[in-house]
Amino acid sequence: MRTSAAFRIVALSAQLLARVVFSASVLLITIWMTIIGTQRWRTAQYWQHFPPDFGCDDGVLLDQCTLKNLLYMWLAPTLLAFAALALLVFRSFLQRGGNGHRASAVKQFGSFLVPPRHLWQWWCGGISISDLLIIICWLALQAAWMAAIMGRYQKLVPFFERLTDNPTWLLECQLVAVALGSLLFPNFVLLFYPVTRGSVVLQASGISYPDAIRYHRWLGHAVMVIVTAHSIGFWGVWLFQGKWLKEALQQGDRVNNLAGGVSFIGGLTLWLSSLEVARRASYEVFYKLHHLGFWIFMFAGCCHYWGMFWYFLPGLVLYGVDGVYRIQQALWERSSNTSSTSSSSDRHNEKGGSIKILEAQASPAGSMCWFLLSSNRYATSPTGFVWLCVPKISWHSWHPFEYIAVPDSNGSGAAVLIHIKAYDRWTQQLVNLVAKSGVNFSLKMEGPYPEIPGPVLGHPEVTAAAKVACKNAGANSHHKHHMPDGVVIAAGGVGITAALSVLHELASAGLAATAGLPTLLIWACRYADELEFLAPRLLAAAQALKLNLTVRLYITGNPATHNPKTLPSPFAHVTAAGAACSGTAVDNSSSNSSSSNISSSSSISTKAPVLVTSSLCPVVGLRSFWCQAVHKLAIHMLAFAGTLAAILVVRYYGFVVPDQPWTTGWLGAALVGGISTAILVPGSALLWFTLLVKHFQAAGVSNSKATGATEHKQRKDLEQQQEQQQQLTEPLLGTDGAKTSAAAAAAACPVAAMAAAALAAREFCQLKPSTAAGAVDGIIADKAAHSVWELQIPAAAAATEGTGGSHIGVTAVTIPVETGRPPLIELINSWLAARKQLPNSDGSCGSSSSSGGRLQQQQQYAVYAMGPTKMVADVQLLCDDINQRHRRESHWGNSCHNSSRDWTAAFDRAD
Repeated sequence: MRTSAAFRIVALSAQLLARVVFSASVLLITIWMTIIGTQRWRTAQYWQHFPPDFGCDDGVLLDQCTLKNLLYMWLAPTLLAFAALALLVFRSFLQRGGNGHRASAVKQFGSFLVPPRHLWQWWCGGISISDLLIIICWLALQAAWMAAIMGRYQKLVPFFERLTDNPTWLLECQLVAVALGSLLFPNFVLLFYPVTRGSVVLQASGISYPDAIRYHRWLGHAVMVIVTAHSIGFWGVWLFQGKWLKEALQQGDRVNNLAGGVSFIGGLTLWLSSLEVARRASYEVFYKLHHLGFWIFMFAGCCHYWGMFWYFLPGLVLYGVDGVYRIQQALWERSSNTSSTSSSSDRHNEKGGSIKILEAQASPAGSMCWFLLSSNRYATSPTGFVWLCVPKISWHSWHPFEYIAVPDSNGSGAAVLIHIKAYDRWTQQLVNLVAKSGVNFSLKMEGPYPEIPGPVLGHPEVTAAAKVACKNAGANSHHKHHMPDGVVIAAGGVGITAALSVLHELASAGLAATAGLPTLLIWACRYADELEFLAPRLLAAAQALKLNLTVRLYITGNPATHNPKTLPSPFAHVTAAGAACSGTAVDNSSSNSSSSNISSSSSISTKAPVLVTSSLCPVVGLRSFWCQAVHKLAIHMLAFAGTLAAILVVRYYGFVVPDQPWTTGWLGAALVGGISTAILVPGSALLWFTLLVKHFQAAGVSNSKATGATEHKQRKDLEQQQEQQQQLTEPLLGTDGAKTSAAAAAAACPVAAMAAAALAAREFCQLKPSTAAGAVDGIIADKAAHSVWELQIPAAAAATEGTGGSHIGVTAVTIPVETGRPPLIELINSWLAARKQLPNSDGSCGSSSSSGGRLQQQQQYAVYAMGPTKMVADVQLLCDDINQRHRRESHWGNSCHNSSRDWTAAFDRAD
C-alpha cells in the first residue's frame, strides 16, 4: 500500500512538473509574440543611426540578438516538445484522459455559432464564439505589431525625405510594405505548429490534427494576403519610379529582391493549390503543388532575408521530426507481396516493418472497397489517419484515409481497417485493382497518425504501473455522468465510416456506460451499393456496445436501377481477427415510422481480444511502451540538438570567421539547408539503425553464437507475454481510472470487442422492395407511403479461427429505407422529444424542473455529422439553434453540444 501511494505521488509530481514546463514554454512564446518581438521598434536607441543594428554584434558567436532568439525560438519550443511528450507518457500511466465526455458550460458556450451563421458556414464552415475569440486575439496581435512598427517608421519619414526626391506618400507606401514584411514574423511562428501530423504538442494540448489544420488554413490565407500586399507594395513603388526590373533583380547584401520574388511566386502556387475548389478537384495536384510551393516559399524567403529562418524554426523542427518518419516510410521497402502462407505474427519481422494487406474486398458495383492492413505493435493509435500510396497506380501519389484499429489475427496486436470510396481517378483505380488482384499488389503507408490523443491499450508494463498508481486512489471505471445522455449521428454516403471512430470513442467509456445509451443514426446514401456494403459492419459494432440504436436510412438516388449482386468472399493473406470475441445475441425491438430500434446483448468470452495500441511512435513497433517513448524522445533530442549545432556552425563561418559577412542569399540557403540536414540525417540514421537491429534480431543473427539460448529465451518471453495478456483485465483508457478486477471479459475489452465485431461482419445485405406493412423479421414497422424499400441484413454466424476458436453472430435484421433526402431537423427534433428532452416535437424547450430548491443537472446530447458539406452545416446550425434556445429559456436546460471533433461532435469530417 505504501509502495502504490509513493508511486502515485512520484508520478503525479512528475506530471505536475511537466505541466509547469509546458505552461512556462507557452508563456515564453507568448511573451515574445506580445512584447519582445516588437522591442526593436519600440526602443529609440536602436534607431539613432541607420541602418539600425538592434544591439547585435556580428563578430561574436553568441551575441545579444542570437541569445535572445535562441531563448524564444529554440529553447522554448524544445522544452515545449519535451514537456508534451512527458505529459502523454504520464497520462497513460495515471489514466488521465484530459477532456471529459460531458461538455462543460464554458465549452458549450464557446461552441455557439456567430451570426450571420449561413454566411460563415458558406465561407469558412462556420465561426463559433471560441473561433471568434481566437480571431480577435489574432487581430489584436496584428494591430499591436503594426502600431509598434509604423509608429517607428512614421518618425523616419523626414529622414528619408532629406535623402530622396520621392514624394511623401510614396515613402509612406514603401514603409507600409516594409512593415507588412515584418508583420509576417509572428504569423510564421504560429503557421507551422498545426501542420505536423504526429505532433506531440498537438496531442498533449488535446487538439486533433483536423482541427489544427482548420486554423492552419485560416492563418495561411492571412499570411498570403500579407505577403501579396508586401510584394505588390514594393512592385508598385518600383513601377512608379520606373525601375521595377532593376530592383526586382537586385541581390543585395541585406535584402535579396530576386529571392523575394521567387518566394512570392512559390507562395502563390501554394496558396492557389490549397483553395477548396482546387483541393477537391484533384487532391493529387493539391498535394504536390502544396509541398513544392512550401519549400520554394520557405527557402527563397530565407534567402530574401536570412533572419526569417528564426520564425520558421519552432514549427519547422517538429515538422522535420515528422518528416523523418514519413521519409523512412516512403523510401523503405514496404511491400505486401509476401507469402500467403506466412503467419500473421511474422509480419512484424518483415523488412522495415513492412505493410501487408491482410484482407481486401471490393463491392460488387465497383464503387468502394475496404482494407485490413497490418500495423506494428506499439505503433498504432486507436483511431486516426493514414496516407496510402499504391506504386502500381502512381509511385508518388499519397492520399489520406481515416481508419480504426482492430485486433490482429493472433489477438495480441493491432491491424488497421480502412474503407475507401471511388470518388476520383486514383481511388477508382484502387477499387478496380482490389477487385482484380485482391491483396496481391504493393502498398505503402504513412502513419498511422492519431486523430485525437488516444488511449494506450494492452501494454503490460503500462497496465501494471496504472494498477499501482490507481490502487489507493479510489479510481473506478467510467462514471455515468461523464457520458452524454444520448448520441446523434448524421452521415451521408461513405462518410458513415467515420461513425466507427465515434463508436470507438464511446467504447472507451466501457460497456457499463454504453449499454442502453440512446443513439440516433441518420444515414443517407446516393447509391444502394453503399448501404449494402457498409451497413452490416456498422450495425455489428453498435450491437457489440449494446446501444439503444434508432436507425433511419434514406437513399437519394433511384434504387429501381439497382441490380443486386452476390458479394464475393474477401481476399485474404491470413485469417483476420474478427474472431477474437465470442457469440453475440441480438434482441430487436419494434420500430415506428420507418425507423428501427436495435438493442443487443453481447456475450464475450473470458479470453477476449487484446488490442495493443499507442500513438507515440508511428513507424517502429518496439517491444515495450518505455522503449517507444524513449525512442521518440531521442528523435526529438537529435532534431533540436542538430538544429542548434547547424545555427552555430553557420553563424561561425558566416559572420565570425570572414572579414565580410556572407550575403543574405548565402546565409539563408546555408541555414535552411543546414537545419534541414541536421534534423533529417541524424533522425533517419537512428530510425534506420533501430529498424536494422529489429530486423536482425527477428532473423536470429544478432546472437549467432548462442542460438540455442536465444531460442529458449524467445520461447520464455513468448510464454511470459501470453501470460501477461491473459492477466490483462481491461484496456487502459483515458478515463478517471482503470478497473483492476477481471470480473467479466465483456466489460474488460469494450474497444477490442467493438472493433472485432465490426471486422467480423462480412455479410452482404441487399436492398429490396419492401413487403406489406407489418411485422418484418420481428420488427414492427409502419412504413410511410414513400418507404417502399427495405435493407435486408441476413443472419450470419461465421465461425472463424482465432483465439479460443470463438465466433460472432449477427441476428437477421430488416430495416426500412426511405427515398429522398432526410428531413434532418424534423428527425432530430422528434427523436429528442421522444427521449423527453424536448416537450414539443418542433424543438422548443422549457426550463427544467427543480426539486427541493435545486435545479436538475443539465442533460447533453453528443451530435456528430459526417459526409457532404451541406449535411454537416445543416446539423451544426440545428444544434446551435437548440443550444441558444435552451440558453435563453434556462441556464440548466437540455442541450445538444457541437464542438468540432471532440466527444460531442465532428463537423469537419467531410474534409
